[in-house]
Amino acid sequence: MDSLYRLNNKACLTTHFCTRKRQIQHQKGKDRTRNSGRAIVCHSITVSRRNHLTQALVSVSVLLATDVPIRYTAHAEQEISQQRRVFFDIAVDGKDFGRIEVELLGSKAKIAEQRFLDLVQGVQGVGYRRSKVAQLLDTYITVGALPSLSYEANGRVLVTGGPTADALEDELDQSNLKHDAAGLVSINVRPIKSLESKDRLVAIDGKFVNVTEVLGQQPNGTGFSITTNPSPELDGFNIIVGKVVGGIDIVEELRNLPRVKNNTSSPFFQAGKKSGDKRANVAEMSFDRPFSKVIVKNCGAA
Repeated sequence: MDSLYRLNNKACLTTHFCTRKRQIQHQKGKDRTRNSGRAIVCHSITVSRRNHLTQALVSVSVLLATDVPIRYTAHAEQEISQQRRVFFDIAVDGKDFGRIEVELLGSKAKIAEQRFLDLVQGVQGVGYRRSKVAQLLDTYITVGALPSLSYEANGRVLVTGGPTADALEDELDQSNLKHDAAGLVSINVRPIKSLESKDRLVAIDGKFVNVTEVLGQQPNGTGFSITTNPSPELDGFNIIVGKVVGGIDIVEELRNLPRVKNNTSSPFFQAGKKSGDKRANVAEMSFDRPFSKVIVKNCGAA
């Protein structure tokens, strides 16, 4: 009986063990299937996220790789037709001096006019606000060029025409407008005075190398002038974008402010220029500058 009992008990244990083993294997199979499904779902999500990230990176790469965009489109033309007037509030030595209002001409120089409008309105934080009135000449006054057209880390420029005046060259060549009256507003495209160059020897890596040094800067298409009399000397160098419709008396008063005397006719200055004296070049850059601090305190759409 004991022997029979042990055999039955052993058979029961064997049956129970086999059953339990099949249950465990079955459960593992279900877990494996579930985990496989989860893996597939996670993989799909990962791939989807990776695809979105790749598309985003491609888009950013395209934006960064794109050269300077010219924002002139049909929308730009519509914007010019709707917004024709802008203003400049002038301050002298920290005191309000007056307001100048300018109306865009709506001429064929679409890029130049939109560029001027962008800088007046301060696109991307870049604009004429706080710019200095750099020169007061007998027939026109000049607002100095902006040092940079981008404050973004990647250097991307959103101002119409880009960081240089290259996009304005063709419009200047095709324009038939002349600086033949007072109150004309024009953007400087080409240097009015020829840029002088000078060769000098520079030591680089223990060797003397001949380097050409250019005196002055190429215009970047941001500086502009306002005529107080006919100024044919600006033709071929500046492209006309507008005219003064309010505050022409303010322009006249600015022109009459005390300024640094232009001594280009001085024999001492001429001798210094011929001899290559740098002091003559420094002095020349200060000619016709106002003694007072004259700035564009504020500007925008009128």
